[in-house]
This record gives sequence, structure tokens and C-alpha cells, in this order.
Amino acid sequence: MKGAVSIFCWLADVPRHLAARPVNAGVRLSGRNGPMTKSKQRIPEELHKWIDARRRFQLSDAQVQMAREMGMNPRKLGALANHDQEPWKAPLPVFIEHLYQKRFGKAQPERVLSVEDRAREIAAKKAEKRERRRRAKIARERGENEQRD
Repeated sequence: MKGAVSIFCWLADVPRHLAARPVNAGVRLSGRNGPMTKSKQRIPEELHKWIDARRRFQLSDAQVQMAREMGMNPRKLGALANHDQEPWKAPLPVFIEHLYQKRFGKAQPERVLSVEDRAREIAAKKAEKRERRRRAKIARERGENEQRD
């Protein structure tokens, strides 16, 4: 696939680091002074790897969450998913579920979230923290101004 990306870059005169990403990945489209026409939630690169792995290995949201909780590397799942060539290996979804059961003693997590929902939760938590800090800063500034008077 890397060869295809580099050929594409050469043909389209696009930098290689931009060609590997989807066209609208986390980019807000707007005119200089015009209204925003399209806004897409920015998903961290770390979670993008899990989205790609979910699509590539046909994993459910629960299986992706199980693999993340166990600390698996999404780039290394291909080595575990070659059960066609190595028949003694279990299919990747079955393997993940078996390891999760073995480590945590339960079939699946109590609260299953998709990667996109998790990204939304993280973004909301960051926004809430940012707002708390902003309010605390305003309160500190008011306190300093009252002491001066």
C-alpha cells in the first residue's frame, strides 16, 4: 500500500504525509469570512488506528474495547489474525474474547462504547476541564482586584 501512496503523491504532487489521510480528516471547511459549511469531530490519531483495525479485521465495538483494555497494539493485530495460513490459531475476534475472559473473568466490558463515542467523551471531558479552569482564573482575577481596592 505504501507504494500506491507514493505513486499517488508523485502523480498528484501531494506531500506524502497528506496523501495517506482521508480528504476531510478532521478538517473544518470554511471560507475566510464565510460560515462553516462542514465541521467534523477531530478524532485523535491513536483512536484512528483502532478505527482502521476495526474495519480491517471486522471487529465489533466490544472486541475493539476489549483489545484496548488489554493493551493490545492495533498495528500488531495482523500477526494474530492469520488463522487461514496457520490453522492452529483462532480467528482474531475469538482470540480477543478468549484473552479478555481469561484476564478479567467476564465475557465483555460492562459498558461498551464505540471508538467514536469514546472520542466524544474525551472531547467533552476536555471541554469541561477547560471551562473549569477558565472560571477558576476569572475567580482568581476578581479576588486579586478586590484585594487591591
